[in-house]
Amino acid sequence: MHKATAETVALGEHDTPSSYHEADLDRWSRRSKKTESQPIAALARTFRPYWERNAMRPFNAGRYDPATKQNKATAVDAIHLIGQKLDPDLTRARVVTVMRVV
Repeated sequence: MHKATAETVALGEHDTPSSYHEADLDRWSRRSKKTESQPIAALARTFRPYWERNAMRPFNAGRYDPATKQNKATAVDAIHLIGQKLDPDLTRARVVTVMRVV
């Protein structure tokens, strides 16, 4: 933290305050962007070791069932139930999308 403060405050011979501002803007634009699904992905990654240790079914998004028009997966149902306690507007489709990536 002291180094960052020293870099921000101490101007070099050829540095100007605007060059530091431009560098900060550049760093800001290169940061990783947060998406709506990141909290669900974090929940799924955290829950995965417990699931694999205790469940007999695989931790995946499951197969699509045309009759119900949903993916059949117990893991998706579990993550969806937990996620709905945190965010009542969470859709099952978003959980399925996250589970395909995780």
